[in-house]
Amino acid sequence: MKALMHVAVLCLSAAVTERKIAVWREFGAEIRRRRFQAGLSLERLAPHAGVSPQMLGAMERGTRRTKEDAAKRLDAFFATNGALMRSWLQAVRGEGDPEWYEQVTNSEENATEIHMFHPNLVPGLLQTKAYALEIFQQSRLLDAAQQHEHLAELRVKRLDALVQANNPKLLAVIPEEVLRAPVGKGDVMREQRAHLVRLAESERLKLLVVPQGTPYIGGASGAFRVIGSDNGSPVVYAEHTGGGVIIDDHLEVANHQAIYRELLSWALPPLASIDLMRRMNEEVEHD
Repeated sequence: MKALMHVAVLCLSAAVTERKIAVWREFGAEIRRRRFQAGLSLERLAPHAGVSPQMLGAMERGTRRTKEDAAKRLDAFFATNGALMRSWLQAVRGEGDPEWYEQVTNSEENATEIHMFHPNLVPGLLQTKAYALEIFQQSRLLDAAQQHEHLAELRVKRLDALVQANNPKLLAVIPEEVLRAPVGKGDVMREQRAHLVRLAESERLKLLVVPQGTPYIGGASGAFRVIGSDNGSPVVYAEHTGGGVIIDDHLEVANHQAIYRELLSWALPPLASIDLMRRMNEEVEHD
């Protein structure tokens, strides 16, 4: 058992290291491209970055992390007007992307359909930035404000990325209580409901609302997504406060699929669901 745990730790460490190398390799490639455009050798550029030629070469290959001072020096030398520093900040954020984000991103890469349910919140793929930011602020109390902002940006970018990559069929079941729950100020929920209406009216999403008072809302299951693809059996992404976990056990996946079918049987049809969300926003405007 200890040996297996040791192997797991080594694998996780290797994965984290590879992720960090990947983000700095991309940033290093940008330095190299600008150096080539300027017709400079490593030896000639290195003093302007405040590092040795050997260190600059490692930075370009992504095997060494570029420090902020070096990035600022290069930004000034190449006169990029802050563009190089913005790329550096993106690399800093990228090396810290949480494991749950990588897991779900990888599982959704080849998805042909994604069925979403959350008993307490609007599913992550469908959240507005203001809604997502409020959720992260309330659930990740030890994170800094910058991390909340970064996580919210990651979350809201996923939908467009999925549509561009594979355009999977999206189906969401949302309890009416979730749509009426006060999250942040009034404008946050009104904007979120309007966003859902727009998505539901487009070809991106089929959205069904489970009305208040329904005896079955699947709450005991927690939040989950059933992700189907042409490359294999469906998997489930089950969410929790710290992120989530991929479930590929056949019986567990089948159980979540059964829960989802039961939710569908209690939900309002698409047009009635859209109409209900519109009425909610109209009620808010009249208050």
